[in-house]
Amino acid sequence: MIHFVKNISHGQIRIGFADRPNKRLADLQTGPSETLVLIKATEGDRSTEATLHKQSALHRLQGEWSAPDDEIVQFIKGRDDKSLDDRLTAATRGFGGMQRGC
Repeated sequence: MIHFVKNISHGQIRIGFADRPNKRLADLQTGPSETLVLIKATEGDRSTEATLHKQSALHRLQGEWSAPDDEIVQFIKGRDDKSLDDRLTAATRGFGGMQRGC
């Protein structure tokens, strides 16, 4: 499953892959002193995760952590009510403004 974890203190968002997102969250929480929250888990494989990382590259901070860009947040929320596959197809074209510099 693809999961999105938010660092409450800094607002950073982690895009990751795990069979058990809640267990992965617990594993991540043992490291940093900040509070982490699982904000979404959805079906997907490592290929899906790689696509999401590629499309969020302009906002990557370190490793799998990214700044909470509005377009990433909208993707996570699914405001457009499209299926994950439709949103990933759109993502390969660049989440709109994600092709621009920040």
